[in-house]
Amino acid sequence: VALAVKSGKVDAALFDADPLREIMRQDDTLGLLGDSLFSFPVGAGFKKDNEALRDQFNQFLSQTRQSGVHAEMIHRWMEKGETHMPDIKNSKTNGVMVVGISDNGFPFAAVLDNQLVGLDIELAQRFAAYLGKEIRYSNMDFGSLIAAVSSGKVDMVISSIYITEERKKQIHFSDPYYEMATNVFALRKNIAAYGAETSVVAGSP
Repeated sequence: VALAVKSGKVDAALFDADPLREIMRQDDTLGLLGDSLFSFPVGAGFKKDNEALRDQFNQFLSQTRQSGVHAEMIHRWMEKGETHMPDIKNSKTNGVMVVGISDNGFPFAAVLDNQLVGLDIELAQRFAAYLGKEIRYSNMDFGSLIAAVSSGKVDMVISSIYITEERKKQIHFSDPYYEMATNVFALRKNIAAYGAETSVVAGSP
């Protein structure tokens, strides 16, 4: 989508605010058009008959909020632009948990030096440590995540997934762990020209 804007194929585009912030950190030719248009809560997903694991995640999430760990994670990944994982101790004495993710880039999930990093990855690792489980990732296309967890191929999915009523028909969601906004962006040099003319706008996948 960013390439479409930069090449002039579209005048402006919609994109999730946090990944867009990462793109704009690397490319100062792009700028925002106004405030966020809307936002959605983001949650982890679980198979409908696995309420126990969903409830354990919600308890874990509540504890991380109360301890300040959650706020510190948000600050590092979202505001500071962190790119490296902290050291998370895990006894790994209670079996294995398979987590479905999609490495669509910072700040949620990316591959750096052959290692998965990001807010979603840290949250999954902290949850695995909370349970004392070894974590194994199943990295797949974003569009395959809901089917993977609803069919039991993975124990949970965590990949900046919007909580929507349509998705709730297929899987259970955790309590929200983030609120994701959507922004319109364009080339900075063209932003002043927008307003009177109708623009062609592209949406994010």
